[in-house]
Amino acid sequence: MELWSGWDGLTRVSAVTELGVRLLSPRDGDVNLEIRAGDTVVAVSATLRAGLPDTVWIPYRPPIDRPVVLRASVDGREPLLLEKRLHHPASAARVVAVSTKESSVVSRLAGSLPNTQILTAGPASLPRTAPAYDVVAATVLDDTTLYRLEPRQLQALEAHLGGCGRVIVLGVSASVASKLRQMAGCDAAYLEIPSGPDDLVASLSTLLASSPPPLPTAAQLSEVMAEETQAPAHQAVAVYLAFYLVLAALAGMVVHRAWPLVVLPVAALVLAVLAWQGRAPETRVILWAEGDPAESHARYSALLRIDGVARAPARVTLPASRMPHSLPDRAVLHLSPIREGGWIPSIELPTYLLSSDDVYLQGTLHRPPRSPSVRLEAGRAIVTNPGPDTLTGGLLVWRDRRYAVPALAPGGEWAPLEVSAVTERVGAITRLLERRGRAEFPVLLVPLSNKAINAIVSASAATGWLLLAASTPSGGVAQ
Repeated sequence: MELWSGWDGLTRVSAVTELGVRLLSPRDGDVNLEIRAGDTVVAVSATLRAGLPDTVWIPYRPPIDRPVVLRASVDGREPLLLEKRLHHPASAARVVAVSTKESSVVSRLAGSLPNTQILTAGPASLPRTAPAYDVVAATVLDDTTLYRLEPRQLQALEAHLGGCGRVIVLGVSASVASKLRQMAGCDAAYLEIPSGPDDLVASLSTLLASSPPPLPTAAQLSEVMAEETQAPAHQAVAVYLAFYLVLAALAGMVVHRAWPLVVLPVAALVLAVLAWQGRAPETRVILWAEGDPAESHARYSALLRIDGVARAPARVTLPASRMPHSLPDRAVLHLSPIREGGWIPSIELPTYLLSSDDVYLQGTLHRPPRSPSVRLEAGRAIVTNPGPDTLTGGLLVWRDRRYAVPALAPGGEWAPLEVSAVTERVGAITRLLERRGRAEFPVLLVPLSNKAINAIVSASAATGWLLLAASTPSGGVAQ
């Protein structure tokens, strides 16, 4: 068993990187790995074939000053313990990863960009998991590297592009360039395909000078959740306490002996323990997604809250191949590999009555092929619903006004007039929308269905919205 870290061990503080574990077994069997990296515990399962080496790639946040401890057991046998202090120099400069066949590209970039470290990486060094791109500020590839990537690496690169990651690709054909632009989020604003090496420094400088708009933070989504939903356990406890207080007051008025008044609180406590014993925790999710009109996907951030209603363990499945940006202290992260490559993450943690734990997520989701849109045409904002469902609950923001979009049947269109109803609803959603929107161009906020949200993360109660920028008659994005 061997252990090493991705990106040659280079990392940034609190950034996600990859841990490579090379396994070789003399017999067939299932192997269970437990990796303890600082305060994070990751559990991974894999299947080995006798005499055939296999490498498991695990996303994790490395501890800067503590060793990584790995425990491996095959078919439940005595586990093998490996403790290794991986070298993780935390770079103070921004890091640009370069993977090209031309050494002149590295020498061209070296010294051309201030406060920038150039990391030379071969095709095999590029991530198999999208979160590992968090380490680098930008990635430079050429056609040779692109064609040598494994399927898992291509999936990770596609997810990174879809999340508006900064990428420069050299020497690809027009058809490949077109496919890459279709994969890229933010209207491909952070994908550069220079015409030649001479334009590389200028292209990279342009990319590094701008950043994708940040998604809503966990604190902002928590503010929305406080207004939109309420913890079910809090409601149940409030009702129970109100019933008990009324019963105690009535007992004090009608009962003249002391022993019933002593027995009543004890009986209430026993009843409460029985009522909340063994119940599964409740989960709530608030999801906010943003997309451009021509894109088939949208970036999202989501806050998953796990509400304890009894002393019981919780096991919650998370989006495929995505690393949570934050985990509760008591949680264990499980990664289950899937046949197509990648893995299904889930977290396990103990819960108890009135406990509350948050998991913050970011990623990309696939939009329905016929989703609502807004376009700017002849000075008018026009909302269209191509179907197949009736659009209800939409909100249009334009020229510092908020318009409640009326119910739109499939194929319907609507444009606000001076006499259109202007909603005065003020709350966390409205404040968040105004911070995200652009007053001079219309943006459309539409609710996401529970089916769309549960395709990403399943929860007992789900609320989500999709924010769409306006398109222009030329087919571009109003910005």
